[in-house]
Amino acid sequence: MRKLHLLFTPAEIDSSATRGRILLPVDALRSTACIAKAVESGCDELYPFDSQYALDLFSRGLAPGSFVTVVERECVKVDGADMGNSPAEFTPSACAGKKILMSTSNGTPLLKSLEGAGETVAFCFPNVPAVAEHLAGIDAEGVVLCAGWKGAFSLEDALCGGALAFELRERNPGIVLTESARTALRLYEDNRGGLAAAVRESEAGRRLSALGFAADVEFCSSIGTLSAVPVGRGAPLRFRAFGAVPVAPGADAGRKADPETGAARAEKPAPGRPA
Repeated sequence: MRKLHLLFTPAEIDSSATRGRILLPVDALRSTACIAKAVESGCDELYPFDSQYALDLFSRGLAPGSFVTVVERECVKVDGADMGNSPAEFTPSACAGKKILMSTSNGTPLLKSLEGAGETVAFCFPNVPAVAEHLAGIDAEGVVLCAGWKGAFSLEDALCGGALAFELRERNPGIVLTESARTALRLYEDNRGGLAAAVRESEAGRRLSALGFAADVEFCSSIGTLSAVPVGRGAPLRFRAFGAVPVAPGADAGRKADPETGAARAEKPAPGRPA
């Protein structure tokens, strides 16, 4: 990736901010962590919705038993939904082979707003190294889109955006970071040694812990515990594991096919050859 932009709140997002760029949404506590966990646990596809009504309407066209509903409001599971927005619920036994229909307070409205805007890669602290590795070999610009809390700035999303900037710079020291991306990077570097504590002490971290989700906060602030790269495309927007859907035109620049999976992967420079 040659350049990284970052927007701290959904209000900053417009077509000029997203056009021609890889979209990198983050809702660190907890939606994008759940998406990564669902993909890692073998879900068939994951569909985000901006309302429970839209989710219920979509589900009527699916075969019973083929899908799982995930609905959360104000941090807790809505009655009648199969699961809430806790990564601990997204196990292989719950997700494997299923379509996940998901509606949350902050994360999925952001995702739904990106429908049709371009290739979308959901990231979180647990999968940020895997996402950085995925992006490192692509000759494109990316933009981090923070979900925030009810439209406002959230510390954990900014920290996670900074973590992605850090991981990308580790792989490509020449990457261009916009001023907001550099700000997030500095925030992450200042808190890197005590990241879990910083996330735990954020407003969302304290809110979730008070509701009994302290273990979720700890999981969602852990770096590198998931390897899944959820890629979203299409209308309606749906996420699958990278390699399970065709690479978008132009997105495979600098990549070769993996001989085992057929998925595009970053080409590794030969020893002594400039990266």
